[in-house]
Amino acid sequence: MNSAAIENIERQIDHTRRALDRTIRALQVELSPRHRVEVAWRSAKARTARRVRDGANWAVAHPVPIGVGAAVLVAAAIVVATQRGRR
Repeated sequence: MNSAAIENIERQIDHTRRALDRTIRALQVELSPRHRVEVAWRSAKARTARRVRDGANWAVAHPVPIGVGAAVLVAAAIVVATQRGRR
């Protein structure tokens, strides 16, 4: 082998080492406890926001059941209040 071929191989080895170093650092970040907690927190927030949005969209699309439910709650509160007043 001539010196140019050896230098080329050494450059390839250096390039491979740098690529492996970047990969290892990225894995260390991705697998760190702090990063895992951050990912879980963002995921939970996104799921909660999606459920709230879906619930709000459902309520807008179905106002009658919401109104009936509210009426039942008000009626129950009135019944409870009048029964407490009789005691």
